[in-house]
Amino acid sequence: MLVFFMTAFYAVESPVNMEITHPGAYVLLDWGTVAGASSYKIYSCDTPYGDYELDETGIFPTLTSWTKLEPAAKQFYNVTAVKVPITVDLGTAANFVILAKAAISSVPACAITGNVGISPASGRSNPDFVNLGSGDISGLTLVPGIYKWRGGIREW
Repeated sequence: MLVFFMTAFYAVESPVNMEITHPGAYVLLDWGTVAGASSYKIYSCDTPYGDYELDETGIFPTLTSWTKLEPAAKQFYNVTAVKVPITVDLGTAANFVILAKAAISSVPACAITGNVGISPASGRSNPDFVNLGSGDISGLTLVPGIYKWRGGIREW
């Protein structure tokens, strides 16, 4: 059995008490710890009202400080705290590329590689059709039901 874990990252809040200094040819940002933060992202912009972009050119000497070579004191910075929530064990659902509650449709036509399932689908467990067309479903219109194949499925 394969077990996958799903994690997501999301912003918590911006730290308070941020201090920006320019020691020599560097800019140094220091801020207070944000409860629940696992890391921080630094964004910079040339103007205070422009579009801030993720600044990955600096380094984090500590969890709550960041520095980079910046001879001009013209940059504006924003620090965002990031929290990693608890991972969710997907259990056997991790084996599906598509898992739906009620219905699955393909508009426009597409190729799907992997397990597809609907749950609970009236709680049925015995298939209505086994090895239909020996896996060649070209030109067939499938009626609702549970289909099971022992090999791959071809449609052309």
